[in-house]
Amino acid sequence: MKAKIESHQTLLHNIYQEGWSKGDVEFSKGVISGHIYLFSVGKNAHSMAKSIEANTRVHIKDGNLISSQPSDLSLSMIQQFQAAHPYPTLDSLSASLELVNLAKKIPIGETVVFCISGVASSLICIPAKGIEIEELAET
Repeated sequence: MKAKIESHQTLLHNIYQEGWSKGDVEFSKGVISGHIYLFSVGKNAHSMAKSIEANTRVHIKDGNLISSQPSDLSLSMIQQFQAAHPYPTLDSLSASLELVNLAKKIPIGETVVFCISGVASSLICIPAKGIEIEELAET
């Protein structure tokens, strides 16, 4: 188990330091393979999701992508949402609720890959009960 954890840590480090091209090499070695659920959030959400989808060892069952940037990128099993940055809006709340709804439906034991890049804190945002999204954006 320790070796598997170290392998995943190395993969994440390589992706962070060297970009997804290094990550693709690690994916092809079978670090992560089979059926997955994919969540990709942030300013690089599109490139992260596309890189994983392009991997022949991974089949995405379902997923969500949330970005502040519009894209005409076609992703087969991933719903795409655009949310606001630098302050959360109702679009951010709506996208976040979609992400939570999908996450609740994932069966126990399934593999989930969650990619996060910059600006994610305003893109995925569900305020605590009694706080409106507009109030949160002001703080």
